[in-house]
Parts: sequence; C-alpha cells; structure tokens
Amino acid sequence: MSLFKLLKRPVTILVLCVCVLLAAASALYAIAECRQTRLERELRLMTGAKTRVVWCQQVAGTKYDVEGSQLRLMGLDTAERGGPRPLLDRVGSYWKPKISPKGDRVVFTDFQKATVYAVNWNGSSLRELSRGYALNVWMDPATAQEWVYAVAEASGQQGGYAGKPVFRFLLDNPARRETAWDATLVTFDNLRVSRNGMKMGGLFPWPQGGVADMETGTWREYGRGCWADLSPDNSYISWVFDGEHRNLLLSSADGQTRWKVQLDDAPGLDGGEVDHPRWSNHIRFMTMKGPHRRGDQVRGDSDEIYVGRFDDGLARVEQWVRITSNEVVDSCPDAWIEPTIEMGWTPTTVRQRGTGERLSVRARLLETTMTPTLESIAPYRQALVVYSYEVDNIVTGAYRHARLLVAHWGLVGGHVRPIPRMRGECYQMTVAPLDDIPELEGERVIMDMKAENLPIYYEINQ
Repeated sequence: MSLFKLLKRPVTILVLCVCVLLAAASALYAIAECRQTRLERELRLMTGAKTRVVWCQQVAGTKYDVEGSQLRLMGLDTAERGGPRPLLDRVGSYWKPKISPKGDRVVFTDFQKATVYAVNWNGSSLRELSRGYALNVWMDPATAQEWVYAVAEASGQQGGYAGKPVFRFLLDNPARRETAWDATLVTFDNLRVSRNGMKMGGLFPWPQGGVADMETGTWREYGRGCWADLSPDNSYISWVFDGEHRNLLLSSADGQTRWKVQLDDAPGLDGGEVDHPRWSNHIRFMTMKGPHRRGDQVRGDSDEIYVGRFDDGLARVEQWVRITSNEVVDSCPDAWIEPTIEMGWTPTTVRQRGTGERLSVRARLLETTMTPTLESIAPYRQALVVYSYEVDNIVTGAYRHARLLVAHWGLVGGHVRPIPRMRGECYQMTVAPLDDIPELEGERVIMDMKAENLPIYYEINQ
C-alpha cells in the first residue's frame, strides 16, 4: 500500500493527530519544568543552601483579603522539582503561615475560626493545636524543642488586630503552655523571638515598634511604623516598616545607629508599594510581597512574593528572587534556609537618617497623588500624599535634582484635608527631608508616581 493511501485512512490521521498533540504537550511541559527548575536553582544559588518558602494565595475575588477563607497554602522547596505547589488541597483560611525552625512543618492560623494548626511540609498530618492566633515559632537552642507563640483572643482595639497576653506552647505537646508576655498589647503584624530566647521584637502595640526583654518584662521603642521585626540571631537588630511602604528603618541594638533600606527597587515592582516584610531564619534574607495597591482605588490587586538578600552590613538588599508570577494575590510569605551556613553578619558603615537640610524653593506642580480612603489605609487614620514639582528656583539650601517630591497632609484625624494646589502653578515652599522630622515617623505616606530614588520632603507650616 502506498504511503499516500495510508495517510488517507481515518485511523492513521487520528494516530498522527494524537502524536502531534502528545509532542506539543511534552514540549510545553518541558518548557514549564525548565522555567520552574530555573526558579528553584536561582533561589538556591542566592541563599547558598536548601530553601523553603511558604505563603497564602487568594483564589477568589480581586480585592486583597488575607483574613478571608478563599486562600490556598502555597510552598516552594529548592530540593523539589515542579515549582510552587499547594501544601494542602483544600481552599480555606491560611493566615500568616510560619515554617518551623527545623523546616519540616508549617504553622498557620484559620483566621475565621481563630484556631492554630500545623501541617507537615509534604501535606500530611494536619492537626489542630490551639485556639488563638499564631505569631511565631521558636526553637530552644538548649533542648531543640519548638515553641509556638500566640495570642488567645483579639482585643477590641486596633480593629481586632492586637491582643494580650502572648502565650507559648510546645509544637509537639500543645497542652504544655505558659505566658510569655503580658505587659502590653501586641499587634499581629510580626513577632520574633531572638535565637537565645531573651528578647522579643514586634509592635507593642502598633505603631510602636520595639524590642522587649523577656526577663524584666520591659520594652524599648526603636521606631514607629508597621511590620516591626527582630533579627533572627542574637544581635538584636530591629526594624520598622516606614509609612511609604517602600523602606525598612533599621536600628542597632543600642538604638544609636539607624538607617534606611530600600525595598521598592525589586524587579517587577515598577515603583509600587510593598508589604508584609519579614526576616527569614537567616539574618541575611527576608521576604515580602508587592507591588501592593490600595484595592478600592484600582481594578484589583496582584501581589507577588519576593525573597531578598541583604549585603554583609544590612545596608541594602543586593539581590532579589521573584517567587511568583501570576494575576492573583499572594501574601504573608515566610522563608526558611537550611542552617548549614554561618548565620551571622559583618557590620559596615551605613548612612544614618537625618542628613539633609531645609530648602526654600519655588517650584511648579506637575503631578498629584489621590487622597486615599480610610478603608484603603486602615488601621491608619491619617495620611500624607506626595506631590511632584518641577524646581524653578532654589532660594536657600542645596538641591541638585530637577524634580522635587513633597508630602502634604491629605487625611488628618480621619477627615479629608483639602490641598489648595493646581497643576501648572508655581508655589513658594519651605521644605525639609521627611526623614528629618521624628514626629512624622510611621505616618502613612501615599505616592502614585515613581520616586526614582528621589528623597521625599515635607512642607513646613502647611
């Protein structure tokens, strides 16, 4: 039989079609597997050790709702192939998952039920641990026992996002529990216990970021903002997340040295805000999500997960790896790096904040920022909005850029404050670097335009 006649048979055509489809599917799978393997390899190369990342992913709705029930518990393991995967099949409430210090389990809270759960990394042995909200998992270096730090009930303050006392229980024996901190309310953003168990960092409560002494029951404020955290070693370095939601404000253990680390320069952020910054179990690595948008002012949110590596002196983030790339909201990341490398750091000279000077300037208004709604910035009750100006004349002081960013009050005490400015008009202003005004630290700062590494100023006597 000739090849031409054979090819005309329906069965032959069907077989050929199936072969073509299988080849195409195989090629697509190979491309996807290659891409995922590249992500795992890139992350492993950056951290230098086996790394796991966990987060929650919203599967329904376009508006950010991390306390909702339409979430998946997601994970990435550099020792596995296949890229990010659900750790559990069911959709539910997975609030602020934390990887245990040994790296083999994930502790999370069902926010709807106010109940703490644990699950093995492979998705097995899901079990209920306790009522409450899990904030941290810590390992006693003397016994290798893992303790979960939690708050039993949310208070009626701060929108139900804070509580006291903080108690702790053994991950493998939840019935054994004890009070860890009851001197103040603690906000649920971040909570961290130092490796030796002597200090605890967090918000006591928001916006007061600081470090608590577990033995004396006292604490010291180091800055104002949100998402405060404490280094996972024993150096007691702390940070607060600034009101711009673009920078970390770090403090040394004695509070004498303070410096800023920029976060919004990660690839793909395009100048947007970031959120949920958290140290990993290694002082050189952190996680965050971004770009975060105020959901009621845009069509929807789409946040991606990032892992970043600090330089030796914690002065900047020198490398980023983007973990997700999709059109859904990914939130509350946590990373674990296998402790096979030295978890220390080498201090270097960093530029302290507050090194600018006041300017008297005449400038033309170019761009404005929309004043946010209270809902979009909760729990904040007021906000500064950034306007962009073209510099016409510097009367006093020194400034080398053609564009000037100035923060004005848009919301004060929960009420809109009109800003009597019109685009294209020139205005005489006296401004000072926003970082130089201590009483404004931690205030929410909203900016719709790209900063392009320009400093933000504040108009004096608005």
